[in-house]
Amino acid sequence: MIRKRYENLDSVQTTKRLVDLHRWYRERKRKQKDWSYQIPHVEHYETALLHTNRTHTLLSWIGHSTFVIQVNGLTIVTDPIWAKRLGTIKRLSDPGILLHDMPNVDVILISHSHYDHLHFSSIKSA
Repeated sequence: MIRKRYENLDSVQTTKRLVDLHRWYRERKRKQKDWSYQIPHVEHYETALLHTNRTHTLLSWIGHSTFVIQVNGLTIVTDPIWAKRLGTIKRLSDPGILLHDMPNVDVILISHSHYDHLHFSSIKSA
């Protein structure tokens, strides 16, 4: 059996070492970030509507790339992340909808396989 390493179609190198991760993290920490603007957070959202909606198209932003989309009676979640932190990165604000307030999910869409789009506990819970 011939074993072949995964390759991106655009020939971008995918072989990274731990030292590359540390270098990236140091560079990232040195960058100045503007924390002066906070996205408004709705404290009291309509959980009843989330659980009973079968006719309206609704879009709710949870945070980062996580959205709840309700369309044609389906509840879809994109890149589910409800964790307080991922690795060494701490979440800046609470999720827009708490996990225990979520309706049953019909479809989970994962856009790509980066750690900040794949939180296994959130995927299992959704």
